[in-house]
Amino acid sequence: MQAEIIDMDQWYATGRGGYADSYFNKADETLILKLNFKEYPEEKAWQEYSRSRSVFNSGIPCPEPIAFVTTGDRYGFISRRITGKRSLTRIVSQEPERIEEMAAKLAEMAGKLHSTPCDTAIFESNVEICRRQINSCGKFPDDIKKKLNACLDEMEPASTCLHGDIHPGNVITAGGKYYWIDLGEFGYGDPELDFGSLITLCEWTPKKVLDDLLHITRKQCREFTRLYGEYYYGKRFHDRALLRKLYHAALIDYACALSTSDDNIKPLMTIFRKQRFRAFFVMVILDLIVKEKKHN
Repeated sequence: MQAEIIDMDQWYATGRGGYADSYFNKADETLILKLNFKEYPEEKAWQEYSRSRSVFNSGIPCPEPIAFVTTGDRYGFISRRITGKRSLTRIVSQEPERIEEMAAKLAEMAGKLHSTPCDTAIFESNVEICRRQINSCGKFPDDIKKKLNACLDEMEPASTCLHGDIHPGNVITAGGKYYWIDLGEFGYGDPELDFGSLITLCEWTPKKVLDDLLHITRKQCREFTRLYGEYYYGKRFHDRALLRKLYHAALIDYACALSTSDDNIKPLMTIFRKQRFRAFFVMVILDLIVKEKKHN
């Protein structure tokens, strides 16, 4: 894990994400640098670089990672730039009439990813990663840990690929091709865990993040997630047992996000202790009830 030292005078800033800045190279604009903020350790950048490299080598569509780098106090990696790219969230924000098309595309990509065997010698089980994060988090009371572990026990064992943070901001497109990005959580396991990331995005992500980083409204996010579910699962999406499992996958994802942040865990405790379903699931279940009444 030896990072190459780079000279930032050779780069110019192009954007800012949730935990990193991006830069283009002044001499070679086919290169892009993703540089984590100072508070993020070297290990986080290395994990994303090494997993991205392994994903690229396996033939899954993603930008080519080239080098693990440091400025001395910040870490990141250089990749081959996808010129003219837009994320699916950018498309939805600029062309809202295409929301169903983009949800269908993400569902198609996820279906292919989730049917791809994962090299378990390189990648970890996402269930075990989540279990480790939850059980080692001092913020969670024992009763909440017990319930989260029970949710993890519901996930089916599988050795097919998971993105680990699926949402429309983590797919980019250019020239008619689509690519996965932000692969630091890539692993293997039950596909329902990936759906949990989408629900966390639309239900628990702060409005400022949706506005400033993803450029979509919460309403659009919920609609995108519902459409994704319809395309990914088909008629199964309205099965109550599946909805319950997806809800538990969302709670796992939310808990993992809380375990590595300074955010208050009170909302998660309220959900478990008062059995409150979030708005997205209320919307889906009401839609199911309406369809059943029409059918009868």
